[in-house]
Amino acid sequence: VTTGRWTVLTASDLRHPVVLERDSRYRMLRVLGLVPLVALVPLLDEPVPSGFQSVREIANYYQSLAVVRSGLSSYTYVTLQETDAAVHLYSVLSSPLVALGYVEAGRLVSALAALATLLVVSALTRELWGRNVSLLVPPALLANAYFFRFSWASQPEAVSIALTTGSVFAAVRYTREGERNWFVGSVLLLVLAVANHSWEAVVALPLVAVS
Repeated sequence: VTTGRWTVLTASDLRHPVVLERDSRYRMLRVLGLVPLVALVPLLDEPVPSGFQSVREIANYYQSLAVVRSGLSSYTYVTLQETDAAVHLYSVLSSPLVALGYVEAGRLVSALAALATLLVVSALTRELWGRNVSLLVPPALLANAYFFRFSWASQPEAVSIALTTGSVFAAVRYTREGERNWFVGSVLLLVLAVANHSWEAVVALPLVAVS
């Protein structure tokens, strides 16, 4: 329906074959954009440590092992300082699989966090600049050497990226919709990010500006 300068889509318009075809093509391109993640699969059982910051990978494994053996009481003997010996949320997430004997569990946690980041950044980009631009997110992020490397590293960075990105996304939705649940979600994700790495607290500054 066209009224003056504006064209308003009705329910019947949304079911139009052309619209449905565009939606189908968009969904297909979204899936294709995630295909490079398949390259991570053979890396998920790469022995710990790898050649990339190997000391940190060893430290993160033993953090998870400490959680397996002592639960949260491991916080009493593993330093809370921001060092390689600190217990991160990442270590807690990895610990159930470590308990089952999957020593490289941290790699799977990082890969899942990377997938979550791709989906959230795509959603944020679609919110701000439209869905066509959002299709560029997966290839752009996966082309970044650091992002790809952290996507399978047995280290906490991928989880930090996912949580802080989710916090920013929730803050943007809050500013646009005014729904209190988005604000609460943004704060909770930031708290979890800080529990993973204390320096994630710096994200609070742009969140305040956005909110």
